[in-house]
Amino acid sequence: MAGALVTALLEVFLAPLRLGTVRVPVSLVFALVGNLVLVWFTYRVTGKRAAVALPALVWLAVMVLASGRTTEGDLLFTGDNWVGPVTILFGTVAFAAGAYRLIVPGRQDRSRRT
Repeated sequence: MAGALVTALLEVFLAPLRLGTVRVPVSLVFALVGNLVLVWFTYRVTGKRAAVALPALVWLAVMVLASGRTTEGDLLFTGDNWVGPVTILFGTVAFAAGAYRLIVPGRQDRSRRT
């Protein structure tokens, strides 16, 4: 769960990254690859498919909190930044795809059967 917290915070703070006037969507790559790695790592360490939901929930909680305003009015994912919402989309899809791959057993290749 600590890995999910660290990757989520990294993605939140990299979302506004720019090179000059161009947005650099580094957080999208981190969300996609990082969350797939979190799914794989969680399953390899615990051996339980249901355990994958824990880092997904931690990651999603950080993203939801980052999307809202603080009492001072601060906002991490601003309205003019398309990278924030797309990061949440990509990260959620990565968790869903990784969990789907774990839940649905893979088809065995017919050529490997003896």
